[in-house]
Amino acid sequence: TLNVVMDFTSAPEAAGLTAVQTRFRVRKNARLRLIQLQLLGSGYTFLSDIGGSCGEGSSVEVIQLFLGGAETYAGCLAQLDGVESALADLAGKESTMNADVGYLGRDSQRFDMNYVANHRGEKSRSRILAGGVLRDQAFKLFRGTIDFKFGAAGAEGEEKEDVLLLGDDVI
Repeated sequence: TLNVVMDFTSAPEAAGLTAVQTRFRVRKNARLRLIQLQLLGSGYTFLSDIGGSCGEGSSVEVIQLFLGGAETYAGCLAQLDGVESALADLAGKESTMNADVGYLGRDSQRFDMNYVANHRGEKSRSRILAGGVLRDQAFKLFRGTIDFKFGAAGAEGEEKEDVLLLGDDVI
């Protein structure tokens, strides 16, 4: 089991570019929890690219909270290998990916998010949840894809997005 916390914080009025690429390979029966907190100044552009694979019986949990910056571009791609045989399935050896994303958009902040779960193995599971609040002239684009590839018999995926719009000018 591994827990990773990535805290991106700056002074409130700071500007710049922060770009991070995170790759994972969660092997058989392992667990990864990746937490990203984005609290950058009002002039920052933030780029976060997460991707990797989950082996048999493994799980990855991605938790992201975007509260700062001018522009946020974030995405995650997980390859879910599932189980290798029907006998392994009886022991509950599926691979799982959970992504929980939260954001607060105000003024003219921009959020562009893309999350993908590729189910390649039997009995793999994914859950993509996004929720946030937009006000003023904030912009948000969310794309979530759950793709069941050939061989993903019995795989399950869930995607849900909730957004509270606090104004007529949000996009």
